[in-house]
Amino acid sequence: MVGIGGGGRGVANTRDAIVAAARREFLSKGFHEASLRSIASEAGVTTGAIYGYFSSKEALLGAAVGNVGEGLCKLCQRAFVEFESRSIEERSFSNMGAYEEHVQLRIIDYIYDHHDEFSLIAQHPVATRWERDLDCLVELEVRSTRAYGSELRAAGWDVRDPNPLVLEVIARQFFQALLQPIVRGVGREEARAFIMEYGRFYYEGARALMEPQGSAAGGVQASQDS
Repeated sequence: MVGIGGGGRGVANTRDAIVAAARREFLSKGFHEASLRSIASEAGVTTGAIYGYFSSKEALLGAAVGNVGEGLCKLCQRAFVEFESRSIEERSFSNMGAYEEHVQLRIIDYIYDHHDEFSLIAQHPVATRWERDLDCLVELEVRSTRAYGSELRAAGWDVRDPNPLVLEVIARQFFQALLQPIVRGVGREEARAFIMEYGRFYYEGARALMEPQGSAAGGVQASQDS
């Protein structure tokens, strides 16, 4: 165990050291060029010792990313539950728009709080669990949007049930775009400005999908806030 653990370090500390070294190596060189020998050297273990903790290079990348995608999905779940707990009068389109801006800023801050992990996800979405987490985010958005529309109709507001496929496509595009500020190397404040504009575009599009066919722009807003 001493050989695997790297001297006198405990198992958890050694694993953490390997993961931290791997994260730096993957960020610096990319997955394919990253060297297990370099990772082992920086972590103070042998290359063989890495396999005592991780079955493959892919598994090591997964550990370097961790559960940040799952954490993002949980953040959105909590936000939806919080919004749904409000009265229907408090959830008019105008109030929903303001609340979504608040949540979108929380999302960007969460991503930038885990900047390195999401950088790896952006570089290697298939090799990480991002596709699974993305499915979770999209399903949550589609389900909550349709449930919101059902509640508005039950309360007497004239809103349509959008095509689920259309909702799924635009929701997937929205969540995929959240990584673009990191991909393009912009800072947190610029990313927050990005989400304020992009989120407004997404909100207006979603609202238009719920308007009755043939209604003038803003018809849903007027019927709810009157």
